[in-house]
Amino acid sequence: EMAKSKPSQFVAFDILYYKIQELTSLSLEERKEKLAEAMSRFHLDGIYVNNFVRRNYNRFIEGLKLGGYEGVVFKRRSSPYLAGRRSTYWLKMKFN
Repeated sequence: EMAKSKPSQFVAFDILYYKIQELTSLSLEERKEKLAEAMSRFHLDGIYVNNFVRRNYNRFIEGLKLGGYEGVVFKRRSSPYLAGRRSTYWLKMKFN
């Protein structure tokens, strides 16, 4: 009932543990592969895996701005997950 009255989505961006294995030392690309593997086991509406965007970044950013998004985060594919720390692997770009 609630799903009908208040539809929502869950978007998975990363996975840090899978099958009791810590994945934080793996690259983001490897973690995305594990995330896709983990999520393929479920067939639930409203759950999506956020994949890499490979396209003309200038057009992509302009499209995000036109769509009303507040910003975007660029992540290096080879980056490990560094809990609680800022790093040069991720770049946050706010539009406003």
